[in-house]
Amino acid sequence: MAVMGIGIDMADTRLFAQELRRTSSPMLEDVFSPEERRQATEGSVPAHEILAGKFAAKEALYKAFGGTVSWEEITGCEVVHDSLGRPFFRLTENLLSTRNMKIHLSISHENGMAIAMVVLEVQND
Repeated sequence: MAVMGIGIDMADTRLFAQELRRTSSPMLEDVFSPEERRQATEGSVPAHEILAGKFAAKEALYKAFGGTVSWEEITGCEVVHDSLGRPFFRLTENLLSTRNMKIHLSISHENGMAIAMVVLEVQND
């Protein structure tokens, strides 16, 4: 495996708190799947922090691809967590079928900010 790209992004959790207070939020509906929005409300961490982390993760994934995929393709992916709470991407069929890759994702929250880092690895031919 070789590193194909690295991406990092930060998001202000307060902006997501504001969006959650709105009656309707096209931004939340455009960027997050119903599953992501549902999962954000289930744990002990406030939903605005979870969504900020998921947004930062998607931005970091976009950056790691270096502009070779569209933002719409990235927002079609989901950031979900396994039973141990580790984040990972559930990719669209298009991304799954066109690339032999492994994606490493880390998300953290501190002082009203969420940060995510993505490392893309591809199989050497």
